[in-house]
Amino acid sequence: MTIGGLHRALNADEQSLLHRTFGNSGYKLAFEDDMEGWLYCHTAFILPIVYLSYHYGCNLRNADGKDVSAMMKAAEEAYSLIDACGIKIRPKGDADYFRSKPKLAVLKAIMYIISQTKLGELAATDHCRNAATEMEWLDAAFKALRQAHPEQEMPEWEKLRNAMPSWEEIHDTYDHGTKITVYDPSVKRKKATAVLLLAGGLAAAVCIYKKQKKNDL
Repeated sequence: MTIGGLHRALNADEQSLLHRTFGNSGYKLAFEDDMEGWLYCHTAFILPIVYLSYHYGCNLRNADGKDVSAMMKAAEEAYSLIDACGIKIRPKGDADYFRSKPKLAVLKAIMYIISQTKLGELAATDHCRNAATEMEWLDAAFKALRQAHPEQEMPEWEKLRNAMPSWEEIHDTYDHGTKITVYDPSVKRKKATAVLLLAGGLAAAVCIYKKQKKNDL
């Protein structure tokens, strides 16, 4: 699990507290110095996978090599947008995969293999199928970021996003009557960041609460 301050590294005492809190949880902790950057980069990489998953009815085995290349190009465009917005790329050096042809070729091969195996279901399509609202939140948060820099062209991103069904159709297909209203996509960047932080924050809070209850017994 990746943890850090919004725009700073955690100090030694904070890291020690977290190690004690999650000591028996099975989580391996990784610390970052800018969680806003990490969360946006994480979203930039997974949303093209989400778009492709919904396009193929949550069956990535129908994807081919061209689809994987488009997915990687869309992610590269998203990283460029993040950089243009003045947000740090995290983990450091993550964007190097798009600048190095050998690294990019290896990444494409890995992603293609994943898409054609059970790993694609476990890592992507099962989550898309069971968490449509979360995926829409991420899409809305990134849309808000794009609105801040409309001059940043993202043609491959747009192709993938436009190829999937509408969010209404996705909810009708996968929600099973559990749709949650999504916030206005015109939300400012601060609110968008809060949405990205929500899932990780809730998980951490639950684990800390359970740890504290155990210590109180």
